[in-house]
Formats: sequence, C-alpha cells, structure tokens
Amino acid sequence: MQRTIDEPRTVCHPGEREPARWESGLIELALFLMTLLVFRHILSGSFLNWDDLTLVANNERLTHPTLKGLSLFWTEYDTGFLALYTPMAYSVWWCLAWSFGLKSAVPFHATNLLLHACNVVLVFMLLQRLLGRCFTGSRMLIGATLGACLYALHPMQAEPVCWISGFNNVIAATFGLYALVRLCDALQAQNRWRAGTWYLFATLGLLLAFCSKPTALVIPLVAAILCILVLGESIRRTIRWLAPWCVLMVPFVWIGQKVQDASYMTFPLYQRLVVVADTVSFYTSKVLIPYHISADYGRTPDFVLDRCTSQPLWPLALLLIAVSIYVWRRFRWLGAALAISVVAIAPTSGIIPFFFQSYSTVANRYFYVAMLGPALLLGAVVCLHQTRKAIAAWTFGLALLGAMTVHATIAWQGTYFWAEDMLQGNPHSLVGNLCMAGTLAHDRYFEQARPYFDEARKSNPAHPRLLLGLGMFYLETKQPGEALTCLMFLLKQNPHYREAYPVIAAAAALNGTPQLGVMALEGVVAVRPNDADVQAYLGSLYGYMARYDLAYAHLSRALELDPTHERALQFMAKLQSEMQGKGARSHADVTHAKP
Repeated sequence: MQRTIDEPRTVCHPGEREPARWESGLIELALFLMTLLVFRHILSGSFLNWDDLTLVANNERLTHPTLKGLSLFWTEYDTGFLALYTPMAYSVWWCLAWSFGLKSAVPFHATNLLLHACNVVLVFMLLQRLLGRCFTGSRMLIGATLGACLYALHPMQAEPVCWISGFNNVIAATFGLYALVRLCDALQAQNRWRAGTWYLFATLGLLLAFCSKPTALVIPLVAAILCILVLGESIRRTIRWLAPWCVLMVPFVWIGQKVQDASYMTFPLYQRLVVVADTVSFYTSKVLIPYHISADYGRTPDFVLDRCTSQPLWPLALLLIAVSIYVWRRFRWLGAALAISVVAIAPTSGIIPFFFQSYSTVANRYFYVAMLGPALLLGAVVCLHQTRKAIAAWTFGLALLGAMTVHATIAWQGTYFWAEDMLQGNPHSLVGNLCMAGTLAHDRYFEQARPYFDEARKSNPAHPRLLLGLGMFYLETKQPGEALTCLMFLLKQNPHYREAYPVIAAAAALNGTPQLGVMALEGVVAVRPNDADVQAYLGSLYGYMARYDLAYAHLSRALELDPTHERALQFMAKLQSEMQGKGARSHADVTHAKP
C-alpha cells in the first residue's frame, strides 16, 4: 500500500528518547490548569438572556427536577425539547439543577469549563497518537503540546465554553474526542482482546456523543480521515473498523431530520455551494486572523448571495483548495487538517438547511470540533521545524490568542455587555439588537429599547425570535392587541415555539379576546398534539372563558403527557377552585370531555 504521508515513519534525532508517562501526565495537568486559568472569569457569569433562560433557568423540567421529566428528554425523539434532541446535555443540566438548584449559574459555567479543559487534554492525547506515527521523543511531545494549546486558547473557543446553552457542543466533543483516542488505541493494540476492549469503549463514547448533539455524526468521518491520511491504514481496514459506527449513525440521522425541520429555508444547490464556499473561507480567515470575534456574524444565505459579487469571500476557499492541491504531495499534513475541519463543519456549512441559518450560517460554536484540524497542523509544523526561535514565536502567538480569549470571556459574563460587544463588531446583528432590546425592556427602559427593535426589524422583519420579542415588549407596555398580532403570525409559521405559548395566552386574556389565543393554540395542537405546554396554556384560556369541560380535558391531557408539569398543575388547581365557586358541573361530568 502506498504511504499516505511522505515524511518518514519516525523522525528521531541522536540521543532522543521516548517521553516517559509521567512527563505526559505533567503536561496534561499543566494544560488542564492553563485552560482553567484563561477561562476563570466566566465563573462569575450569569444566565444570558439568549436561550439560557429558556433552556435552563426557566425550564420547568429543571426548576422542579423529577425522574419523569428526565426521562422525557430521552423519549421525545420525534419532536425534541425546544426543537433540540440533546438528551445527554439535558441530563447533565438536570443533575446540576437537582444538586445545586438554579439560583446561580456558577455550577453550569464550571461544568462547561471543566469539560473544555478535559477536551484539551483529550486533544493532546490524540495528537500524541497521530504525530507519534511520524515523530518521536520530545519533538513529538512539544508538537502535541502546542497543538493542544491552540485548541484551548483560540478565541473562537470562547463561545461554546462561556455560553451555557453551548454546552451541547462541548460535551459532544468530549465523547467524540474520547472515541477517537480509543480508536487509535484499538488500531495500535498488540492483541485482539485489547483491540476489542478499546473499540468497545470508543463505540460507547461515540453513542454518547450522538446523544449530546446531532452534529457529532461527523465523528466517524473524521475517524476515517485520521485512519487513512494520518495513521496510514488501508481503505479496506478502515471500512471494516468504521462500518458499525456508520450503522449506528442511521437512527440519529433520522431523529435529527425529524426534530429540526428547516425545509422552509431551502435554496437551489448552486446557491448552497456558494454558501458552503463562503463558510469555509470565513472560518479560515477567523482561524488565521481572529479579529472581530462575535456571537452573531449575520452571514445568512441571503446576505452571502447578495454580496457574493460585490464583497466576495468565497475566492479564499478556491485559493485554499488550490494551495492544498499544490502542496499535497509535499506536505500532506495540510490536506489532512483541512479535510478534518471541512468534514467537521459539513452539517452546518450550508449544504443542508438548518434553523440557525436564519441568524447566520457561521457561528464559532460550530467550529469547536473542527479546531482539531488547525491543532493537528500546528503540531506537525512544530515537529518538522523545531528550533528555539520557532518555538518561541509559536509560544508568543499562542499567548496573544490566550489574552484575546481572556477578553472574550469577560464580555460573556452578562447579557448587556455581551450584546454591546456583539454590536460593536456587527451593528446590524439580529441577536445583538434583540438581546439589547430585551435587556432594556426587562429593566423597564422601554423607550431606549425601541431603537434596537427597529434595527432588528431591518435585518429580518418576520424572524420568529423578533416576533416573540416584540410580542413580549407589547405585552409589557400594555399593548396586548399588537402582541397578539405578532404572536399569532409567529405560531402560524412556527408552531414549535414553546416560548410563545404563555405570552399569547396572557396577551389574549389581557386584550379581552381569549378566543384569538384559543384559535392560535388550537392550530398548534393540530400540529403538536403531544406537547404538554400547549395543552396546558390552551386549557388555561378555556378556563378563562369559563369553558370548564374543554379546560379540564386539555389540562388533563397535559398532565397525562407530563404529570409533573408545574403550570398544568397550577391551572388545574385554579380550575377546580373556580368550578366549585361558580357551581360548575361536577368533576364526573367533565371527566369525559374531549379537547
């Protein structure tokens, strides 16, 4: 079989020896502590007013954690919770909520940080196994160390680590990287028993990665690249090892398509290819020059297609491909690193529509696993050109990246400063304007919030998050009619938006037109009959209208779906009290009513 890497199998200099296990252990400890030190400021952060409140702080399954609520995270494979099927991430949050409560965000930030530090150690271990195929001794050790430092310190890593809602990216990478490390051990094992044991552990890690986030489905493809281009395995042997992993992918692919439907964002294939080229170019530019790092770059497909001729970034992708082809025979580490990164971002590159594209196709958290490619490339470059001046230069560059990351972690401590930092880099950011408007409105600064809502409207006037924000704003400013208009349009287009259910119920009651809220929520029930939230709020509106039979039926259905549903229990108690006070039909009369 032709060698896949042109460098010799080992590059060993006279007097060099294999590093002892305790030396690797000390480096792993140093990398772990360095990561904690750089990201330490996030431990004083709070829940951000962007998904953190919905997914964690105000999540009824976490405010009152029960085993039934925990099981629902795993069994809702057809719809997912809040259009996300990440049961492993929710299970960790459930354990934290049960242990520490939700009064403080510190346990959640600490978990993000600890897992990121573990990921850095796993990257170091993986780079040792990959670089060890061509380099030995301290040369390999230094290369793996600096590569792991890049993975730890690059400012793009701040978003998934500092954002509580980005935890699913971090934990998916934890299990995915562990699977890759154990796969390397299995491939290099001296006997079948050890190989089978390591492969079993690798497969278990892969399954947990799949349960952490759907984008972890790229791990088998990354493993194939490592096996063929780095470890020098034959294609036949690679297929034999990874075929079971590909079979395990099938049900999770089906779940991912079922849970998050983005068919309304379809574009012709040639336009999606332009978006993919822009995505690859954008990430390349941010890895090389991490300037204006933001949580919302605003690079929606429409934005990219409108500017593909006036402000093109996609030629950078063509240049990158040309350079890769030119140096392929001379330096194949670049090809392997590029392939790893491109494959890792493939699900969110724009070739397949996904929900967050309504904000931006590119986001820092989507590159979290893909950062393994640049880490591998840096490790190989350091191994090949290891002089004191070169090591000093790379160390200085990594220190600058660490300083930028420290600054980024400070900006993620609170919603106001986070949104302000985002708007400095992208004044038209839909996310930034909505967060700033929501924060000001929450603090009762309604007039100051209006300009930010107006700016958000310019970006995407029909965006579901904007409609929800406007609905809540109008409700706070005692304009329930306008709130109903926004929320009814929102639920008609996006019936999965659970955050809108309580707002539309409150707006309909305050406006004195509960029938409008009932009409909107009945439309949601037709699409999502097994959603306990919509059943509960629909029951509350029927109770407000004194339609006790229908109210009882919907609330009973909500409690049947989730016996611990806090709002359904509250509405049911209130309903029974009203029924007794107003002389409504007896409990036996309404038990058989149907919604």
